[in-house]
Amino acid sequence: MLKLRSSYIAGPVTDSVFFIFTPWLAYLVAGIGLWLGVEEYFARHGFQLDKHGDAIGGMFVSAHLFAVFFRSHGNPRIFKLYPARFVLAPVLLVCGMLSSKWILVSLSVLATWWDVYHSSLQTFGLGRIYDMKVGNDAQTGRRLDIGMNLLTYAGPILGGATLMDHMNDFNEFLPLGATPLVEIPNYASAYHWRLTAAVIAIALVYVPFYIWNYLRYIRKGYQVSLQKALLYVVTVTTSIYAWGFNSFGEAFFVMNFFHAVQYYAIVWIYEKKTIQDVFRLGSIRDADTRKWTALALFLLVIMAWGVTDRLVQSKSQFMLVLSLTVTLLHFWYDGFIWSVRKNQV
Repeated sequence: MLKLRSSYIAGPVTDSVFFIFTPWLAYLVAGIGLWLGVEEYFARHGFQLDKHGDAIGGMFVSAHLFAVFFRSHGNPRIFKLYPARFVLAPVLLVCGMLSSKWILVSLSVLATWWDVYHSSLQTFGLGRIYDMKVGNDAQTGRRLDIGMNLLTYAGPILGGATLMDHMNDFNEFLPLGATPLVEIPNYASAYHWRLTAAVIAIALVYVPFYIWNYLRYIRKGYQVSLQKALLYVVTVTTSIYAWGFNSFGEAFFVMNFFHAVQYYAIVWIYEKKTIQDVFRLGSIRDADTRKWTALALFLLVIMAWGVTDRLVQSKSQFMLVLSLTVTLLHFWYDGFIWSVRKNQV
């Protein structure tokens, strides 16, 4: 008989709002925003709440990219594990993009598709934490979960309504004369129905395979986490509804919004002590005052980056390069500084 075990990262309310049901809450925010005419208001003032995030949405997303440095560079224990990656990689990226348009454009397009991979694995990471919380081995079902998250996040993009929004980034190669690369969106458009069919076919095979394997694990003692199960259901339905059909035309806002909120929460929950140390708040004796001051400063710093990024990026090539560097480092660092398997979480 299937039994669900319950164990939270921070608590029932915090987990529900900031992790488990955040994708549905993002749709609620988008729906309320449309009902109130928020997007029309910003559009009249020259802002667009779209993929590029030239207004509040983009600032919000840019801010979460910067938050990674509080763990990678701010946490001494993590920094000591990978000093070369944390010191040399930013310098090499900046120098490379400033010295070559080809490198700049190539990394810009790479960032679009790396974002798809990275975002899908954030749900995977949260699911692994919930597995750990109920006592499961970090290796059990790991590859299966990676496959499921890629399928349910990237699949609706490849087979759904937002494929061309992702593919159009290849047009950035046009000024470089790279005609074959510029033609990629045209091929994607022409064969989109085949991609859709392929995604559906893979899902029809992989989902039963995934369930069958987990039933095997359960018979061997695997404990099913209620939080992980709910997280997967909520995220999968949101991904299919948003990427697959672009409901309300707000797919990018919804998916980026809940991804960023989850990331703010996970960084704060696991790095609040680090953040207090970074801002040298040890002299504040009251623990609650110290904690809330740290949270305020944390949000102020990352939001300041988000605002600066979105306001200056289009006017300065150096800021564009710096922004892209932060984006790529966020994607890369997240892949190895939050490992349940390596006991980093």
